[in-house]
Amino acid sequence: MDCERIDGAVNSVKVTYALITSGERDCAWVQWNDPKAGGDGWTSLTPEPSCHGIGMGEPREVVIKAPAGHPLKVRLAAYHSDSADVMHKDIAKL
Repeated sequence: MDCERIDGAVNSVKVTYALITSGERDCAWVQWNDPKAGGDGWTSLTPEPSCHGIGMGEPREVVIKAPAGHPLKVRLAAYHSDSADVMHKDIAKL
């Protein structure tokens, strides 16, 4: 994932590229901790997951922002086709 800080903006980052490659029997996607998101508080940065060993790389022009004091985080989310459990791994603190 490529991203850049937005000059003069508090807690704002522009994501410019996302690359995900899943395992042969897995699906994976990238999320960020969106303070406005309902449910579990995470929003996907990619429109769909990468599944079954197919890599997905795409340019993105997504600005993520949060109020001052809210730590921006990006995580990888994935699940194996034999399980309904979604696993998470933090990959960046922005």
